[in-house]
Amino acid sequence: MEPVKLGQTQRPFVPNKNGYVLIIVVLILASVFSVVLVKITIQSIVALKMSTLKIAESNLSALEKSCAHENLIQLTRNPAYTGGTFSIFAGTCTSVVSTNGSNKNITLTFSQGIYNDDLVITFDPTQKKIVAWDN
Repeated sequence: MEPVKLGQTQRPFVPNKNGYVLIIVVLILASVFSVVLVKITIQSIVALKMSTLKIAESNLSALEKSCAHENLIQLTRNPAYTGGTFSIFAGTCTSVVSTNGSNKNITLTFSQGIYNDDLVITFDPTQKKIVAWDN
């Protein structure tokens, strides 16, 4: 006969599977969170590049309009105006005015940072109006 043990008897060691399930759930959630974080980061970078491009486009458009306006004012004040170079909006604008029959052609070249653009305006000096605006 075996002696009687007082109190609880010790159960044989059985691994706790709840811990493994918890670790797997945490790893799955961490990987999903990482994928979402990478996606948001990439979208933010793309949005930043697009907004930078939009700002540069707006600045070049403002340079274009200001330069065209300035050249039209100069040509209205002085019919013998032949063009020049202006520095505005952290960019440069070069203009050349040529005669095309009774009209004047204003050829504009804009440069702002790495962005460049050209514009040709046909202006009727007698009626003081723009006949053509070709980008």
